[in-house]
Amino acid sequence: MSIVLAVAFFAMTFAVARRRGTSPIEEAPWLLCALGLLQYVLAFFGAMSRSDIFLLLGGTAALVLTARWALRRGTKKLLLELRRQLLDPFFIVSLALIITALVLLRQERILEWDGYNFWGPDVKSLFFRDGFAPRYSNPAVNYGNYTPFVQITWWQVLHLAGEYNERYLFWGYYLFGALTLLSVAARFRDRGPVAGAVAALCAVILPGVMCTTWYRALTVDPIMAFLFGAVLCEIAFGAKNEEDKNWHRCRLFTMTAALVLTKSIGILWGVLAALFALLWRDKDGKLQPRLAVTTLGFAAVPAFSWIIYCRLMDRAGYLTGAFGPQLRARLSELMSGTFLSSGNTAGFIKSYIQAFFLTPVHRESTPAIDLSPFAGAVIILAGALLLWKLGFVTKKQGKALFFFSLGALVLIYLVVSIGQLTMFYREEQYLDPVNAVTLMARYCSPGTIGLFMLICALTGREGPETEVKKPVRITAMCLAGVIILSCGAYNEMYRRFISDPLDPRREELRQGFEERYAAFIETAHRIPLDRKGSRIILGVYGMDMNPIVYNAASPASVDGLVLNGNLEYALWDLDYLAKADHAGYLYLRSAYEDLVSALSLKTAGGEFRVGVLYRITPDEAGGIGLLTKVDPEAEE
Repeated sequence: MSIVLAVAFFAMTFAVARRRGTSPIEEAPWLLCALGLLQYVLAFFGAMSRSDIFLLLGGTAALVLTARWALRRGTKKLLLELRRQLLDPFFIVSLALIITALVLLRQERILEWDGYNFWGPDVKSLFFRDGFAPRYSNPAVNYGNYTPFVQITWWQVLHLAGEYNERYLFWGYYLFGALTLLSVAARFRDRGPVAGAVAALCAVILPGVMCTTWYRALTVDPIMAFLFGAVLCEIAFGAKNEEDKNWHRCRLFTMTAALVLTKSIGILWGVLAALFALLWRDKDGKLQPRLAVTTLGFAAVPAFSWIIYCRLMDRAGYLTGAFGPQLRARLSELMSGTFLSSGNTAGFIKSYIQAFFLTPVHRESTPAIDLSPFAGAVIILAGALLLWKLGFVTKKQGKALFFFSLGALVLIYLVVSIGQLTMFYREEQYLDPVNAVTLMARYCSPGTIGLFMLICALTGREGPETEVKKPVRITAMCLAGVIILSCGAYNEMYRRFISDPLDPRREELRQGFEERYAAFIETAHRIPLDRKGSRIILGVYGMDMNPIVYNAASPASVDGLVLNGNLEYALWDLDYLAKADHAGYLYLRSAYEDLVSALSLKTAGGEFRVGVLYRITPDEAGGIGLLTKVDPEAEE
């Protein structure tokens, strides 16, 4: 079945590329976005795999249409089209780069904090539940309102493979990201075989110029950056002709909708994309207010659908609650005149200034040029100015491009600075400029990488509205290529794809936790996945707790509780978790005697035992009322 689904998707990309005269690489990302949006809707009903029906129908229709076209034009024309698409140097180099990355990632496993805490458990839940978890059962308790689109693209690879294996998360991550980058670079494939091959290589190196997060860990920000860049390019280049307008709108709207579902702040980038559409003039020099409004609509609908769903299902994240109180605290300090002398504020401001102007985004030493965020912003703005002044775009387009880029960069650096003083105020590691620049580069990457993608793509733009002679155009493309190749994060690439000296230690840590918690993990895997409120309170004595356990126990939902030796606090915490997080089960891996005695009074049968799973029947206040020993075998 996996082969059939893959053939169906290829048939669709081939048919669309034939119709538009493009490369399959150029069409694959937005078709994956369209498929992902369909799966997003089906996930509400626990029916993501039903998307196979639509994929098969689309593939069949594409084959029929291609066959009809071949019968009218002749077999020779079909062979020429296959040759145009599949023997194109850009396509061959792109395919080679993707296959090489997947082969190098064949042994990859989650070994970092965010992957354990959220990405692994969330995708695992989608895979085994075939959709979103029931109420009070989402596995990543503290990240319940995180938007799901990137996880859905990873699910696509897991579903195609037919099994859950962590390497497929990395395959999905780099496959979708690379395809999105390469779809923009595909605009250079008509410049000749050498230009096409170099453009493909530059595309996969480009993210490391402005940010290294793409190579460091599973995270959503680079994907959001690539989608934002692709959306800006779609707006800037527009439709090829009148017949191409509908395809152009399909690409733009599906990728914008996917963009806002990558992260909560994705709505900001959706709004900025709509603003760019409002400012940018088409080939006839006309503004496009209708396109801007429609783009904003396609950004707003999925964003608000997810917000409403999270409200109805009580899915919340810890950062949501952290922002408001910290913002009020900073405003109070500002009004009272104690802003700079309060807590870590002065230290954060100093760290951020140093990080922005002086600290390179490449955390590892690299043979390439290390740019600071300021240097990256200067390159983007200088590129926009040169495109304007040299005639790569019209004067009105150039003015819109430059001031939009300036405004977007100022806005996102301001937003990230506010975030540091609110949501991340207690995280003192960012007092170090090296850590601060990592956070800054990561959260600003949609602006930096997305705009850089647009600037680079416009160097190859041709049309009646441009006034650039061929030598100038070639020089501009070469300059963009030199900047990318000389500023790439090569050491980070080596550590991700070849060898990371820290991995053995991380593997040992993971194995140690999974062995120590083996009995609990086995019990957690027998919890019914379709039951509301199937969250488990896992209590441990001391600080022996790690998100490695959450990932291993998923798709079950685990709420960790560290027991501190105080009976009153322990009972209060247990009641609070049962009430606030609607936990339905209790499992204490270790506990002190007076806590066991107190819980025995709440246990049916009168004896509470450590290392046993209990179902919670809440009392009138919603806390722990009655505990009933559970036979995990009977729960299946």
